[in-house]
Formats: sequence, structure tokens, C-alpha cells
Amino acid sequence: MAVSRNGEGFSEEQQPFADDRPVITSRKTVLNPANPFDLTDREQADSSLISAQYEAYYAIYMLWLRRRSEGMTQRDIAEKLGRDPAWVSRALSGPRNWTMRTLGELAHALEGHVTITVRAVEDMAEGQESAGRGLRPVQDSGAGEAI
Repeated sequence: MAVSRNGEGFSEEQQPFADDRPVITSRKTVLNPANPFDLTDREQADSSLISAQYEAYYAIYMLWLRRRSEGMTQRDIAEKLGRDPAWVSRALSGPRNWTMRTLGELAHALEGHVTITVRAVEDMAEGQESAGRGLRPVQDSGAGEAI
């Protein structure tokens, strides 16, 4: 269960990322989509950072699971990147504060493509009701940029 600033937990319906994603338990600040304004400005900024880190990790991890089912190994990724296999293992073990370069390298090694979308906070609540998944709105605001 995610914990908000005041120490109270979210219900299953309110919990961010309450789907099949890996669970993050070490983060204190989590945006409450039911009321994203119950946090200070700093906490909202921190929440956005955590969300971005989690979304990046989740996207890479899901692609990794797909490639692994196709026979790719962490050693293959390491060789493609010219990195130590232990680095790949750490990178795939949980959300990190990756640089954009690291995100791009991992996506490339996994034969993927990165697209980043930024949405207005008020669009998150609207999209959550009908999207049925995390913080993903039905309609894209078009404010994002692909890299």
C-alpha cells in the first residue's frame, strides 16, 4: 500500500500504479491522483520525478521481459552496450535515477524506442477513470516530445 504525506494509505482504487507493475516500497512521496494538490509544491515536484523514474524503469523492464522471453540475456545487453553484466543487472533490478543517455542506451540495447509525454495534472484524473490504468489519460495533450 502506498503511503501519502500524512501517513495514511491509499485504497486499491486510489493507489498509483495499482496494476501489474513491480512495487516500489522505499519512496515516501507518492502523488495521490484523487487529490494531487494535498502535497506541497516541493512534494509535487518530487512526486513527478519519482513518477518519471518509475515510468522509465517500467517501460524498460517490460521490454526486457519481452526480449528475455525471446532468448535475450543480460549478457547480450552488456555486450551490446560495452558494459559490465553487473551494471545491467543493477539497472534492471529497480527504478534508478537514470540519465537520458542511460535510458536511451537501454532502449537501444533492447531494440526499443523512447517516447516521452508530459500531461497537465487536470487531465490525469479525467483519463484515469476511463483508462483503467495508473496515471495514463485517454487523450494525449500533445505536449510531449519524442526522443
